[in-house]
Amino acid sequence: MADKTTESSVEFSLNQLMEIEAERARKEEAAKLLRADDDARAAAEAERVSREAEEARIAAEEQKRRDEEQRKREEDARLAAIHAAEVEKARLDADNAARLEQMKASQHHEREKLVISQDEEKKQLKTRAAGISIALVAVALIGGGVAFKLHSSKQAAETRHTEELRQANEQIAQFQRKLQDQEAMVRQKETQLATAKDENERAAAQNALNQAREAMNQTKENIKAVTSKARPSGGGSAKGGASKAVCNCTPGDPLCSCL
Repeated sequence: MADKTTESSVEFSLNQLMEIEAERARKEEAAKLLRADDDARAAAEAERVSREAEEARIAAEEQKRRDEEQRKREEDARLAAIHAAEVEKARLDADNAARLEQMKASQHHEREKLVISQDEEKKQLKTRAAGISIALVAVALIGGGVAFKLHSSKQAAETRHTEELRQANEQIAQFQRKLQDQEAMVRQKETQLATAKDENERAAAQNALNQAREAMNQTKENIKAVTSKARPSGGGSAKGGASKAVCNCTPGDPLCSCL
């Protein structure tokens, strides 16, 4: 009876040991499988991280390349715009310089024509004045010879006519001084027209120049009118009427306009 009990105890112990060993083996296998799963997951994670890092690197390089190409296109466009602006500026400068030279040449030509015209008019005025002076000297000589034979009433007429001639001479002298001022004003307005900066200033300067020229021409007409008025008419004999008054101008005086 005791032997059976002992055998049963030994068999029970062996069974427990076998179960324990089997449990340990199962646990080790489970642990091994778990480690294998962990290793697989870790490897997959490492591969994913590596793949994502590589993709990120490739994407960054691609973005960098695109950015570099964009910067290059922008730089090329900027340089092209600068070059085009420089070319356009050079063209405008050349056009402006050509127009300025053309304007200067035209103004120089106009000034030369004006100077020539003014010189001719001055020469004509001086010639007329000299002729008037000579004629007045001749008239004075004739009048001086005839004056002794005229009545006192005729002498009064001579004195009156002489005064008229003197006044005409003063008017002509005043007009001559006024004409010189107006000629200077015309030259000033021509300079303002030449230096006008825009169309408005150019129009205003042209209008002022036209007015100055009209005033100058009017003064010339006044000189001609007074000169014509001062020219004596009629004969100097006792039967033909009153004799000419003696001119007070110095012979050869270019400003004397009495005839």
